[in-house]
Formats: sequence, structure tokens, C-alpha cells
Amino acid sequence: MAGTPDSDAGDTSFMAISAALVLLMTPGLAFYYGGMVREKNILNTMMMSLISMGLVSAYWMACGFSIAFEMNMEYAGYKGLTNMIWPATKITGLLFATYQMTFAIITVALISGSLVERMRFSAYLIFITIWFFAVYCPLCYWVWGGGWIFQIGAKDFAGGTVVHISSGTAGYVGAAILGKRKDQAHTPHNVPFVILGGGLLWFGWTGFNGGSALASNWLAALAVTNTFLAAALAMTTWSILEMLTDGKPTAVGAMTGAVAGLVGITPIAGFVSPVGSLVVGVVTAACCTAAVKIAARLRVVDDTLDCFTVHGVGGYVGALLGGLLDTSGGLLYGHSAHLMGAQIIGASAGMAFSGVATALIFIVLSSVMKVRVDDKMEADGLDKPSHSEVAYAMKSMDGSDAILAAQQTIADDMMRFMTSQRQVAAPEDPLRSLLCCAAPGDTGTSQVIQPYMGMTAMGPSGFTVLNGNDDTEPLMEEHEEQGKDVICCCCWPKDESGGDEHGTNLPPTYTAQLDGRPGMDLGAVFDTTEDSKCIVAGLMPGGLMASYNANASPSQAIKQGDIVMSVNGMMGPAGEIAGRIMTEGAMGRLTLNMKRGKVLKVYLNKGAAQSVGVGISPQDNSLGICVQDVRPDGMLQTWNLKNPGKMVRPGDRIVSVNGQTSQEAVITLLKTSNELAMDVLTWSV
Repeated sequence: MAGTPDSDAGDTSFMAISAALVLLMTPGLAFYYGGMVREKNILNTMMMSLISMGLVSAYWMACGFSIAFEMNMEYAGYKGLTNMIWPATKITGLLFATYQMTFAIITVALISGSLVERMRFSAYLIFITIWFFAVYCPLCYWVWGGGWIFQIGAKDFAGGTVVHISSGTAGYVGAAILGKRKDQAHTPHNVPFVILGGGLLWFGWTGFNGGSALASNWLAALAVTNTFLAAALAMTTWSILEMLTDGKPTAVGAMTGAVAGLVGITPIAGFVSPVGSLVVGVVTAACCTAAVKIAARLRVVDDTLDCFTVHGVGGYVGALLGGLLDTSGGLLYGHSAHLMGAQIIGASAGMAFSGVATALIFIVLSSVMKVRVDDKMEADGLDKPSHSEVAYAMKSMDGSDAILAAQQTIADDMMRFMTSQRQVAAPEDPLRSLLCCAAPGDTGTSQVIQPYMGMTAMGPSGFTVLNGNDDTEPLMEEHEEQGKDVICCCCWPKDESGGDEHGTNLPPTYTAQLDGRPGMDLGAVFDTTEDSKCIVAGLMPGGLMASYNANASPSQAIKQGDIVMSVNGMMGPAGEIAGRIMTEGAMGRLTLNMKRGKVLKVYLNKGAAQSVGVGISPQDNSLGICVQDVRPDGMLQTWNLKNPGKMVRPGDRIVSVNGQTSQEAVITLLKTSNELAMDVLTWSV
């Protein structure tokens, strides 16, 4: 057709916006997946999603679209699409092709959720290239291009089979052939990223399902409404099921539930009533929750981010629910079983085709190239080796990258300790108890002494509090009197004299010399929330600092709560100091100039009308609450005047009040209690 096509302005605008919304889903997926892996793999994981925006767009324009909808090369290079109206629509063929391109992009990206943290990026690029042409394009033609699945009467409104069943199955089969990760024990390292990514997916799904009406009309309105309702009910159902089975709902679970509902409604968004969409949300969430738990229990395949149990299972359940709830052909509306049969055949065929084809692709790839990373790269993380960059770094004054976190995540540090030697912590030492996690006991109760850095222990399922243990010696075996023990992530070395290791007998400053070497974990966590204080917030067994402490005298041992003032003679902001320790520790000797922390016992007895007179920092510090200022009209200033040797100064940390160490309890007691027994960590000595 020559000249300008007679397209509808409203439909064109709606479809252009829908295409943009679906494209946004792929960066959303990158955040959703990236937040769920370990921080050392986040960039690699996000890149596995984002790269499809580049590769698939080029493939689609070259010949993918023409194969997917015509099974020939008529529209190769988008030839002739600009000046034509796509059949049964009022938009140009070019806009239709662009909209469908965004579907192909996210379908390929979804597969990565099963393969992350262990697949070579170069092998992944080759795999998705082959998979796109060998699986996605033919399946798209069978369902949407007039192929045999379409001809038997199966319905797929927006991609239940084409997108979700195909990608979920491909991910599962690929993960089975690729093999399990060496270390599967971890939690999402950035839950806000998961929430952000899930929110972007939900937002983009407006165009995913609404745009599949291919017009700005009543069908689009129905699809959008059903999409929102199904996601809402699925999120609610997942959270309720988590409360019933695990005790508490999680943010990750809520977002996973919403995604499951979005997947379930996708194949039938324009075919069911709003009431039917509620049923879809509840049933899909229940089925996907069960699938996730069964897969986690069996652990047959390392489907890393539940790609199959959410997208594969959710898409299949949604397709079958169409055979029941479709208002024009469903069994519940008095129609024959023809639609149900077609839905079962279509969904099952899509799953089988994707699974078999994926297996063949992986087998061929494995025979000609290395598909999986080596063990060392898997242990160290894929970001730096694969992309020459890391996600979390701070630029020091000289422009170099300074990693400000331990080499493993807090969760990894906890798990490493919990699988090694257990220690019992002395509860009267406020800093020692602050870093104690939890205790597995024989009572089956579930109490926590104090979360480490705000996290609960991930090992034993039963926890109990240990009371009455010997508070003068850190025991190294189970407490025999009560048959229970405390897991302590961080215990200071005992003073040889048997006295208070933070007493006045220890020097206020000291020098520690550590012999670092490449590959050795520093074994320390630093608190750098105050620029002037690089505080040792935690020490882990088996690290460089723990090895140094094993041979150091009490006066030279590095203790939790001490400050690093300089590294190899270099001073600077806290973040820069922490970064220097991390980087220079891998190259040779570290000479650390340290300042000893000291715990002050402060006792206040104030009247009802009096205030403590302390300003506290809103920052979340790992070692208590930071004192911003001591006001001249409060009880704390009165204490300072009477106790010049035990003064509380700005920059000190309130570690505990009346035996309570959680920040919420400390703040509450400072505001409400008249009798205060405070433990204050200070460096003013």
C-alpha cells in the first residue's frame, strides 16, 4: 500500500504507550532478579536481562518478526510495514511489530532467572540467540501467527504459553543440565530492589495485557482491570499462605505473589470477567506457592529465582483456568469441554517443545564450549570477572574503587560461622550480646537474643534464649546445664588476666600489624556511618584479623568497637580507610593505628518532668545509637559534671539501656523510663 496508512490516532497512541510499558518491564525484571541474588553477582544477573533488549531487538527486526508471524521472510528488515495497516487492527504494521518485539525481549530475559550465578555470559549470549530463533519464533507462530495451536482453538490473550510457559520451562531444563550452584544458601541481598522491580513489572503489565487488545477499546479496559485484580488477590493470598505456613509474611513473598497473579491472568486477561480474575489470582498464587515449597524441599533442580515455579506453573495454571472461566467457552459458563481440551493441548505442547528444544541447545553448546563458570569464579562472584565492575563501591579521594563491605555478605558470614565452631557469649557484655544471633535449643521455641546487623540466623529452625550461663568466660562447647547453646557471630578474645577486657588496664591506642595476602578474607565488618570513625563492627572466625588476634596479646588484639585511625600511615574519611584496608590487605602488610573502645556504665534517675537531655542520630548504626549532642539542661549533663572520668560525649554510642540492645527498645526507654542503666561505647580515652 503506497502513501500514508489510514491508522487510528487513538489506537496508535495507546499501542505506542503500551509498547513503552512492556519495554520498561525488562529493566524492572533486572531489578527484581538482581535484588534476589548475592551482591557479588548482581551486575551479571541484571545484564542477563538487559542484554536481551539489545540482541533480541536486532534479531526481531532482521527476520524474527517475519518468521514469528508469517513463517517466511516477507517482512525481513521490517520491509513494507511502515505503509500498511496490520490486519484486524487500526495501527500500522510497524507499530505492531515494535509492540511484539517487547514481548520477545522479556521472554528471553525471563529464562535467566533459573541460570544466574553460574553460567558464562558468553555462553548465555549464544544460548539465547539460538533459543530465540529455534523456540520463540516457531511457538509464536503456532499460537498467534495462525499456526496449529491457534487452529485447534486454544486461546492465549497475551502470552501465557508463548512467553511464560516457554521461558519458565526453558529455564528449568537449562538449570537441570547446567547443574546446581556450589552454594545455594543465601537470602536476597537487596529486598528494596526486589520490591522496585516487582512494582515496575506490575506497572508495565498494564501494557503487556492491556495492549494485547491491539486497540484503545472496551477489551483493553477489561484486560487492564483483570490484570490489576488478579495481581492484588495473588499478592494477598501469597502473604496469607506465608503467615499460615511460615509465621510471617515477607516483602519478597508479596511481590512474588503479585508476579504469579500477573502471570496467571496473562493468557486469559481479555476472556474472563472481573470476578473470574479474582479466582485466577487466588488459585494461581496457591499453586505457585505450593510449587515453590515443593521444589525447595526436593531440591532436584537449582531453579535459582523460581522462574519455572512462578512463570512455568503460573502460565500453565492460567491457561487451564481459561478452559473453566472463559465467558464465551468455559465449562463454568455451560460450554463444552472443547476449549478446555484445546487449552491443555496448547499449553502442554508449548511446555514440551520448549523443554526438548532447550535441552538439545544446551547439550550441543556443552559439547563445543564451556558453558559453566569455574568453581573459583563462582565462589568469588561473576561481576568483576565478567564485566570488570562491581555494584557496590565508593570512590576514594584518589579515584580508586574502595569496597566498603566485607568480601562476603552478612548472610554468608553468618552461615560460614554457623557451620563452624559455636561459641557462647557472655550476656553481661553489651557489645558482645549485641552481635549475638540466636540459639538452637531443645524446646522448639523461636526467640532471638539479638539479630546480627538486623538479621536473624538462617540455620536451625528452633531458637531459645540462654540464661544463667557463666558470664566470665566465652565457652566453646554446648552449655550442659540447659542443653542449649548460643551462636555468637562475634566474640572478643578473653583478657589474659581474666578481667574486663574493656577496662582501664588496656591502653587507649595501639598498633596492629597484619600480614595480608591475596585471596584471604579480611573477616571484618566496618561501620562507616560517621565519616570520622571507621569502627570495627564485627570480626568473623577464619579471617585475617581473627588470625592476627590468635597470636596477639590482649593489649594489641583488635576488638569489636575499636576505631581504625590510619592504614599504613594514611589517614582519611572512614569510608576511605575501610576501602584501604580491603584493597591493601590483599597486597601485603597492614599497619593499623587503632583506638580502643571503652564501655561506660551510666546510671540516671530522673524525675517525671526531667529529660535525659541527649540528641540521638537517626542513622541506623550497627553498634548502638549515636549521640549527636548532650544538652545542658538534661540529666546526662548532670551525670557528666559529677563524673568527669566517665563523660558521655557527642559521637559516643548508646549500646544498651536497662539490658535492652535493640534500637527501638533503647529509644523507647530513653523517652519513657525514669531509671536508666546505660552502656555507652566511647573512644574519648
